[in-house]
Amino acid sequence: MFNVWIYILLIKVWYNIEKLVTFMKYLISETTEEERRLIVEKALAISLTGADSPSQDVLDLVNDYIEGRKELEEIQQLIINKYKEVA
Repeated sequence: MFNVWIYILLIKVWYNIEKLVTFMKYLISETTEEERRLIVEKALAISLTGADSPSQDVLDLVNDYIEGRKELEEIQQLIINKYKEVA
């Protein structure tokens, strides 16, 4: 039984490492402007399949990511805060 718990713990640790590595590959320090532009284009293409176009405010924030001024995590928090204020 003890071995099962160790195995489960190792899976959880590995999963968290995978999430961190995935997140890090989108950091401004780890990408070029062209790579960030492609990331954004793919994300927008996916999001447009099931939703309206993003607002100009959101597009401006995304452009800040492409140009290396704001990280995605900061943009995400700004967007969440914006829509919390509206609600």
